Amino acid sequence: MILSVRDLEVTFRAGPWFNRRPIVAVAKVSFDLDAGETFAIVGESGSGKTTLAHAINGLQETSNGEVLFMDEKVDVSRSRAVKPLRRHMSMMFQDPVGSLSPRMKVGDLVAEPFIIHKIRKNLKEEVQRLLSLVGLSGDFADRYPHQLSGGQARRIGVARAIALEPELIIADEPTAGLDVSVQGEVLNLLSDLRERLGLAMIFISHNLHVVHHVADRMAVMYLGRIVESGNTEEIFGAPAHPYTATLLSAIPNPDPDKVRERISLSSEVPSLLNRPSGCEFHTRCPWAHERCSTESPYHQNSGLRRVACHAPLDPGAQPPCAERAG
Repeated sequence: MILSVRDLEVTFRAGPWFNRRPIVAVAKVSFDLDAGETFAIVGESGSGKTTLAHAINGLQETSNGEVLFMDEKVDVSRSRAVKPLRRHMSMMFQDPVGSLSPRMKVGDLVAEPFIIHKIRKNLKEEVQRLLSLVGLSGDFADRYPHQLSGGQARRIGVARAIALEPELIIADEPTAGLDVSVQGEVLNLLSDLRERLGLAMIFISHNLHVVHHVADRMAVMYLGRIVESGNTEEIFGAPAHPYTATLLSAIPNPDPDKVRERISLSSEVPSLLNRPSGCEFHTRCPWAHERCSTESPYHQNSGLRRVACHAPLDPGAQPPCAERAG
């Protein structure tokens, strides 16, 4: 096991200075990651995916729980202890161009990890090697970020992430904002590098098609909590949590003649300032019953499948409000 996250919480405060209220953005999240494994984290925008990623990487202070990476605790308050760990755990940020300094040339950006960690290398040779590894020619070293396309900027981000040969990469929405063809190129690149370098990966995305393609296991987040986790194929084949079933039912079907039962939700996502009692999904859940509004659920299936639901769904279960959609 390369990473262990236990009961992790991240709390912010909002409101006027005289009455600032706590907002729990990540609530008691737990999961493990093995070496060489790809673990996907999915959910709607605002579900806490990026905040969780930053907390794992030591970029965000946590209010409770712990992150153990390579048997060492990741603690943002102990910056000197976290810095050596970051050599082995890289981060790819959401915005491929915005995450690159506009004042630095690509060559300097790719060489930066070696300089930060004071690793003696022939930097020109390393830059050329890394650019080649991500499918770019050496002359890209003299370009600035504004001269790159989204796909090229993403490749530079990959080059920076793998520069120090880490054991873990956290990829936050690595295909967001890219054309479909470029998305395929980036995914193939990450898959190839994962196999070649033996990388473990946390893959954060709201694109369920992509998750199905790349992830060994996955977790579904709602209001900062993991409501279902397990083997990717098993979850796609038979979602057990109503929220997971809702997300999967909304995936567009490329076959216009195939009809899918689409599950509709009756209300908006609740505010983190006013979390619902009991099961936090009960205000939107088509299957909700009285117990759901008063008791917080936690149900564990056999093996690694976990579902936070009082009554996990049977395969193919459909609520009365399901809509037929192509």
